[in-house]
Amino acid sequence: MVFQNGKPPAGGFTLIELLVVSTVLAVLLGLSVGFLGRTDPDGVAASVLAGELRAAQLTARAEGLPTEVLVLPGADGAVATVQSRVLQPVVAFHFEPGSAALDDSLRPTLGGEGVPAGRFGHARRNRPGERTPLLRWAAPPEVADLGEGGALRVDLRLDARGSCVVLRLGGAVDLQLDDSGRPRARLRLSGGTAGAS
Repeated sequence: MVFQNGKPPAGGFTLIELLVVSTVLAVLLGLSVGFLGRTDPDGVAASVLAGELRAAQLTARAEGLPTEVLVLPGADGAVATVQSRVLQPVVAFHFEPGSAALDDSLRPTLGGEGVPAGRFGHARRNRPGERTPLLRWAAPPEVADLGEGGALRVDLRLDARGSCVVLRLGGAVDLQLDDSGRPRARLRLSGGTAGAS
Protein backbone atom coordinates (compact mmCIF):
# COMPACT_ATOMS: atom_id res chain seq x y z
CA MET A 1 0.00 0.00 0.00
CA VAL A 2 1.33 3.40 -0.90
CA PHE A 3 0.74 6.33 1.41
CA GLN A 4 0.47 9.82 0.03
CA ASN A 5 1.46 12.68 2.33
CA GLY A 6 1.61 10.21 5.23
CA LYS A 7 -2.09 9.30 4.91
CA PRO A 8 -3.66 6.17 3.46
CA PRO A 9 -5.45 6.67 0.14
CA ALA A 10 -9.22 7.12 0.07
CA GLY A 11 -11.31 3.87 0.05
CA GLY A 12 -11.57 1.75 -3.10
CA PHE A 13 -9.78 -0.93 -5.11
CA THR A 14 -7.41 -0.63 -7.98
CA LEU A 15 -8.36 -2.03 -11.37
CA ILE A 16 -5.77 -4.82 -10.99
CA GLU A 17 -7.23 -5.94 -7.64
CA LEU A 18 -10.74 -6.09 -9.13
CA LEU A 19 -9.52 -8.15 -12.10
CA VAL A 20 -7.69 -10.64 -9.86
CA VAL A 21 -10.72 -11.12 -7.58
CA SER A 22 -13.13 -11.52 -10.50
CA THR A 23 -10.79 -14.06 -12.15
CA VAL A 24 -10.56 -16.16 -8.97
CA LEU A 25 -14.36 -16.08 -8.56
CA ALA A 26 -14.90 -17.11 -12.19
CA VAL A 27 -12.53 -20.09 -11.80
CA LEU A 28 -14.25 -21.23 -8.56
CA LEU A 29 -17.72 -20.85 -10.10
CA GLY A 30 -16.68 -22.87 -13.15
CA LEU A 31 -15.33 -25.69 -10.97
CA SER A 32 -18.44 -25.80 -8.77
CA VAL A 33 -20.82 -25.91 -11.75
CA GLY A 34 -18.77 -28.76 -13.20
CA PHE A 35 -19.03 -30.79 -9.98
CA LEU A 36 -22.75 -30.07 -9.54
CA GLY A 37 -23.44 -31.34 -13.04
CA ARG A 38 -21.90 -34.72 -12.19
CA THR A 39 -24.58 -35.85 -9.70
CA ASP A 40 -24.88 -39.62 -9.85
CA PRO A 41 -28.57 -40.64 -9.95
CA ASP A 42 -27.73 -44.12 -8.65
CA GLY A 43 -25.90 -42.59 -5.70
CA VAL A 44 -28.85 -40.33 -4.90
CA ALA A 45 -31.27 -43.28 -5.12
CA ALA A 46 -29.05 -45.43 -2.89
CA SER A 47 -28.83 -42.61 -0.36
CA VAL A 48 -32.62 -42.13 -0.25
CA LEU A 49 -33.21 -45.87 0.07
CA ALA A 50 -30.60 -46.21 2.84
CA GLY A 51 -32.26 -43.34 4.71
CA GLU A 52 -35.71 -44.95 4.47
CA LEU A 53 -34.34 -48.32 5.59
CA ARG A 54 -32.67 -46.74 8.62
CA ALA A 55 -35.85 -44.83 9.50
CA ALA A 56 -37.86 -48.06 9.18
CA GLN A 57 -35.45 -49.87 11.52
CA LEU A 58 -35.74 -47.14 14.14
CA THR A 59 -39.55 -47.10 13.85
CA ALA A 60 -39.74 -50.89 14.14
CA ARG A 61 -37.62 -50.85 17.30
CA ALA A 62 -39.59 -47.98 18.85
CA GLU A 63 -43.03 -49.39 18.04
CA GLY A 64 -42.19 -53.08 18.44
CA LEU A 65 -43.94 -53.80 15.15
CA PRO A 66 -42.56 -54.80 11.75
CA THR A 67 -42.06 -51.99 9.24
CA GLU A 68 -41.86 -52.44 5.49
CA VAL A 69 -40.11 -50.28 2.89
CA LEU A 70 -41.68 -50.15 -0.56
CA VAL A 71 -40.03 -48.96 -3.76
CA LEU A 72 -42.82 -48.00 -6.15
CA PRO A 73 -41.77 -47.54 -9.79
CA GLY A 74 -43.10 -44.45 -11.52
CA ALA A 75 -45.64 -44.86 -14.31
CA ASP A 76 -44.55 -44.02 -17.87
CA GLY A 77 -40.95 -43.25 -16.97
CA ALA A 78 -41.77 -41.07 -13.97
CA VAL A 79 -39.49 -41.04 -10.94
CA ALA A 80 -39.87 -43.96 -8.51
CA THR A 81 -40.92 -43.27 -4.93
CA VAL A 82 -39.75 -44.87 -1.71
CA GLN A 83 -42.04 -45.12 1.29
CA SER A 84 -42.10 -47.00 4.56
CA ARG A 85 -45.00 -47.93 6.80
CA VAL A 86 -45.59 -49.72 10.07
CA LEU A 87 -47.58 -52.92 9.68
CA GLN A 88 -50.56 -52.68 11.99
CA PRO A 89 -51.53 -55.66 14.14
CA VAL A 90 -54.48 -57.80 13.11
CA VAL A 91 -55.42 -58.42 16.72
CA ALA A 92 -54.12 -57.13 20.06
CA PHE A 93 -54.92 -58.69 23.42
CA HIS A 94 -55.26 -56.54 26.52
CA PHE A 95 -55.91 -57.95 29.96
CA GLU A 96 -57.99 -55.17 31.46
CA PRO A 97 -61.01 -56.56 33.33
CA GLY A 98 -64.19 -56.42 31.25
CA SER A 99 -62.34 -55.62 27.98
CA ALA A 100 -64.77 -55.58 25.09
CA ALA A 101 -64.14 -57.65 21.96
CA LEU A 102 -65.49 -56.91 18.49
CA ASP A 103 -66.37 -60.56 18.06
CA ASP A 104 -66.21 -63.68 20.23
CA SER A 105 -63.64 -65.17 17.83
CA LEU A 106 -61.25 -62.43 19.04
CA ARG A 107 -61.69 -63.30 22.72
CA PRO A 108 -58.77 -65.36 24.11
CA THR A 109 -58.86 -67.90 26.92
CA LEU A 110 -56.78 -66.51 29.78
CA GLY A 111 -54.81 -68.46 32.36
CA GLY A 112 -53.03 -67.45 35.52
CA GLU A 113 -54.10 -64.46 37.58
CA GLY A 114 -54.48 -60.76 36.87
CA VAL A 115 -51.81 -58.23 37.89
CA PRO A 116 -53.21 -54.68 37.97
CA ALA A 117 -49.85 -52.87 37.94
CA GLY A 118 -48.26 -54.15 34.76
CA ARG A 119 -45.99 -51.91 32.70
CA PHE A 120 -48.58 -51.46 29.95
CA GLY A 121 -51.65 -51.73 32.16
CA HIS A 122 -53.27 -54.86 33.52
CA ALA A 123 -51.07 -57.95 33.10
CA ARG A 124 -51.23 -61.72 33.69
CA ARG A 125 -48.97 -64.10 35.58
CA ASN A 126 -48.95 -67.77 36.48
CA ARG A 127 -49.71 -68.82 40.00
CA PRO A 128 -46.80 -70.48 41.85
CA GLY A 129 -46.14 -73.94 40.42
CA GLU A 130 -48.59 -73.46 37.54
CA ARG A 131 -47.39 -74.10 33.97
CA THR A 132 -50.50 -73.41 31.91
CA PRO A 133 -50.40 -70.85 29.08
CA LEU A 134 -51.38 -67.31 30.02
CA LEU A 135 -53.21 -66.85 26.75
CA ARG A 136 -54.83 -69.26 24.32
CA TRP A 137 -56.53 -68.24 21.12
CA ALA A 138 -58.02 -70.45 18.43
CA ALA A 139 -56.84 -68.06 15.64
CA PRO A 140 -59.67 -68.66 13.15
CA PRO A 141 -58.52 -68.49 9.50
CA GLU A 142 -60.95 -65.67 8.65
CA VAL A 143 -59.17 -63.46 11.20
CA ALA A 144 -55.56 -64.69 11.05
CA ASP A 145 -54.60 -65.49 7.48
CA LEU A 146 -50.85 -66.08 7.74
CA GLY A 147 -50.45 -67.15 4.11
CA GLU A 148 -48.08 -64.25 3.44
CA GLY A 149 -46.34 -64.31 6.82
CA GLY A 150 -46.99 -62.48 10.03
CA ALA A 151 -45.51 -61.04 13.18
CA LEU A 152 -46.12 -61.70 16.82
CA ARG A 153 -45.27 -59.22 19.57
CA VAL A 154 -45.43 -60.18 23.23
CA ASP A 155 -44.61 -57.74 26.02
CA LEU A 156 -43.27 -59.65 29.03
CA ARG A 157 -42.22 -58.75 32.53
CA LEU A 158 -40.34 -61.47 34.35
CA ASP A 159 -40.57 -61.37 38.13
CA ALA A 160 -38.32 -64.42 38.40
CA ARG A 161 -36.42 -66.62 35.99
CA GLY A 162 -38.07 -69.92 35.29
CA SER A 163 -39.56 -71.97 32.51
CA CYS A 164 -43.12 -71.25 31.45
CA VAL A 165 -45.48 -71.34 28.49
CA VAL A 166 -46.13 -67.74 27.42
CA LEU A 167 -48.48 -68.20 24.50
CA ARG A 168 -50.24 -70.93 22.57
CA LEU A 169 -52.15 -70.04 19.39
CA GLY A 170 -54.38 -72.75 17.96
CA GLY A 171 -51.71 -75.44 18.02
CA ALA A 172 -49.74 -73.54 15.35
CA VAL A 173 -47.56 -71.36 17.60
CA ASP A 174 -46.07 -72.32 20.94
CA LEU A 175 -43.93 -69.73 22.74
CA GLN A 176 -42.08 -70.79 25.89
CA LEU A 177 -39.35 -69.49 28.16
CA ASP A 178 -36.66 -71.86 29.41
CA ASP A 179 -35.22 -71.89 32.95
CA SER A 180 -32.91 -68.95 32.21
CA GLY A 181 -35.68 -66.81 30.68
CA ARG A 182 -34.68 -67.29 27.03
CA PRO A 183 -37.56 -67.61 24.54
CA ARG A 184 -38.14 -70.80 22.59
CA ALA A 185 -40.79 -70.87 19.88
CA ARG A 186 -42.35 -73.63 17.81
CA LEU A 187 -44.31 -72.98 14.65
CA ARG A 188 -46.33 -75.71 12.96
CA LEU A 189 -47.59 -75.23 9.41
CA SER A 190 -49.84 -77.72 7.70
CA GLY A 191 -50.74 -77.99 4.05
CA GLY A 192 -50.74 -80.24 1.05
CA THR A 193 -51.93 -83.60 2.33
CA ALA A 194 -53.86 -84.08 5.56
CA GLY A 195 -50.84 -85.62 7.32
CA ALA A 196 -48.27 -83.06 6.18
CA SER A 197 -47.04 -80.61 8.78
